[in-house]
Formats: sequence, C-alpha cells, structure tokens
Amino acid sequence: MHLLQTLEHPYTLAAAFSRDGTRLVTAGMNNDLTVWQTANWSREAHINAHDKSVNALALRLDGSVLVTGSSDCTASIRLFPGLEERHRVRDRKKVVSGLAMSPDTGLFAICSYGGRIAAWDFDGQSVAGFKASRGNLTVVAFWANSTQILAGGLGGELTIWSFPGGEPLGAVPAHDIALSALKSDGANGQVWTLGYEGQLKVWDADGWHLVRSAKLSDERITGCWLNLERRCAAVLTAGCIRLFDLDNWTWVDAIEVDSNVLTCAAWSSDGATLAVGSADRRLRILAVD
Repeated sequence: MHLLQTLEHPYTLAAAFSRDGTRLVTAGMNNDLTVWQTANWSREAHINAHDKSVNALALRLDGSVLVTGSSDCTASIRLFPGLEERHRVRDRKKVVSGLAMSPDTGLFAICSYGGRIAAWDFDGQSVAGFKASRGNLTVVAFWANSTQILAGGLGGELTIWSFPGGEPLGAVPAHDIALSALKSDGANGQVWTLGYEGQLKVWDADGWHLVRSAKLSDERITGCWLNLERRCAAVLTAGCIRLFDLDNWTWVDAIEVDSNVLTCAAWSSDGATLAVGSADRRLRILAVD
C-alpha cells in the first residue's frame, strides 16, 4: 500500500465507492454526506443528510440510488450522485446501525439498536419489519438469493431469518461478545464474520459449520473490510492499516498513520484503491498494488 491522497473530512463513519470507480461517497458524525470524484479527488456534492450522525450507507448496484441510515432513526433514499432525497423511512424510533442492499431485488434492509430488521423498496414502500434480537443489532446481510436475512450484534450470535416473512431459521453461536462485521459470499456458499474479540471466521452455510478462523490481532480492531474478489481484508487498529491475505491467512502489508482512531474503510470494486476514514478529520486514499 502507499498513500495517494489525504482529504479533509469530518469524523467519518461510512464510505463506499461507486461500482465504476468514478466516485466515492462518505458520511460521518456531523450528519454530512459527501460525493468525491476520484479522477482528481474533488468534492462533487456535499449536504447535511440527517439530523444526527450517518452510521451506514450503501449504493444500489447500478449506482443510481444511495441509501443512508442514521442515529436520527431514519433511512434516506437518494438519487446518486446528485443526492436529491426521494423518500425518508423509519421503522421504529431506534438508531439505524447497519444497512444492506439486496443483490437480487430492488430492496434494502436496515438493522437497529432496537433489535429489529426492516426492509423497503426504493420507492419507500415497506416490505418487512420484525424483531430479530433482544439486544442491539449492528450488522445485517441478505442471503440465499435474498430469501433470507442474516443479522448479528451484541451477544455474538449470528441469526438467520426468512425474508420477507421474518420467521427464525436458525442461530449460530459465532462469537463471544458481539459481531462487528458480516459479509455474505453467495458464490462460494460462505459467510464471513468478525467478532469484537478480533476473531475472523468463515462459515459454510450448508449446515453452518466453521470452515476456518484466525485471531487477527490482540489489539482492539476498529474495523475489518473484506474484498472477496481480491481475496484480502483491510484491518484497522490504532494507528495502523493492515492487509490480510484471505487465501493464505497471512499478513501481507501494513502502513502506520498518525491517527489512533480509524473508523471505516471502503474498497474500490477492482480492489486497487482503499479509502480509510478516521476521527482526525482526514480521509486517507491508498493505492493497493
């Protein structure tokens, strides 16, 4: 890795590249939403998107719609890249903590600190809403051609639900404390999870047995972003961005930065660029060889 660019940006909580790699969208603690043009890293658009922090965001696969989830308990559906809001939706008066786009249908789902999962289409029409946990949920993902939903949070349990019906289909005692990352790999029938304790695990969804696991760090991991196409993960710890090889389960690179609080990351679709947000008002853009 090497540092390409450092951009001034408030405390960043979420980021995503457009599929064609021409834009990066970022959001953060101060309610902002920013679109960057990656050709020269200039700001294309900037708005205050919510009344409180923007905790999660996701782009529709065709790049035409952006959805954001916030501590103001709402999700916003916007045109992209212009950021014109089309609909504002809310399930319950609880913080929206996680968000996922369906790869198969025109739907998105959120999870909340109230332990609920809810889903809408891009016209703001409610599709599902059900209680999935007694504790706070932090991660959510579509599974099985979007006929199922996976979720996790406090307690470390990975739960499986029918979609859109919301019937419980199973639970996996994945981690001891909490889930901090969840990635579905439908092409290989696998699901990846990261626990608060720093353990990365791969699950075979046919029977939900553990395929492989590794303790990534004894330090507090603030985030782990998987790039399954390039078979590597970006792992954030205090003052360091590390790359982990998902095929050989070894560390391959690291770069130290002058920030102890690294908050989020995003991969470009080709895996050649990594954006890393932090609490020091900087957004670091790195090239990955």
